[in-house]
Amino acid sequence: MISPQAEIILSRPVTRVATLTQDGRTAQVTVQPASRFYVVAAGRQGPVGHLSEGAARSVEQAERAALQAVELVQATAVALDDLVQRLESTFEYHAGAIAAQQR
Repeated sequence: MISPQAEIILSRPVTRVATLTQDGRTAQVTVQPASRFYVVAAGRQGPVGHLSEGAARSVEQAERAALQAVELVQATAVALDDLVQRLESTFEYHAGAIAAQQR
């Protein structure tokens, strides 16, 4: 388990180098600027396997949306099956009528 007092610090040293060349002479100045830091996220991590309330709500909303999508797909599949069956029946009827007229 991760300790709630754990901290992660990421540092990236930056060095600026300026080179000046004049009359065949070269001067190089190296400057290390003052450190800057940005807080990306602040807070404490909860116990392993625990979701925040916002994350749990997002998961629940995604599950509800997925269930609604499944229901919609199933209803659409039933409607398409019915449509194809009616089209086949209509085609067979007209094909039979045309065949009967040719005899």
